[in-house]
Amino acid sequence: MDTRLTRRTLSVGAAAVVTGASGCLSFGNDPPVPGSLRLRNETETEVTVSVQATKVSEDSDDPQQYNETPAPDAESTVVRDDRFELPAEDDHLLEGWLSTPGLYFLEANVGSERVDTEWIGLYPAGPNGTSVAEETVHLTVEETRVRFGLSVSD
Repeated sequence: MDTRLTRRTLSVGAAAVVTGASGCLSFGNDPPVPGSLRLRNETETEVTVSVQATKVSEDSDDPQQYNETPAPDAESTVVRDDRFELPAEDDHLLEGWLSTPGLYFLEANVGSERVDTEWIGLYPAGPNGTSVAEETVHLTVEETRVRFGLSVSD
């Protein structure tokens, strides 16, 4: 085989590997899709966590969010009622877990009195305002508690 052809083939192959690897590395740094749920189990045992999302209002800025629980007369709809088996020290992302704009009341229960609640307002985005913008829900299970957190995606 011609040495020039061999070197050219090796150079093209090496460039493809480097390009592919750099694409994979940058993919891992992309922020989660808005409305995603990140589940993190920081315990050394598998846990089962129940997570419920109740849509309380179409208005993501509805003042009900300052209540501890939805108002008794609120028209609400349970949009997610999921159970997750989380292996020990697991970190899992469910992209697009909540996909429509509005005000949501979230409840998580791991049992043994490890319960947490949170409000999240998801703002409309996209060409027709039918997708959501910005927020990602974090749910962390610890030995003595479960807790929600929210972050804004770029």
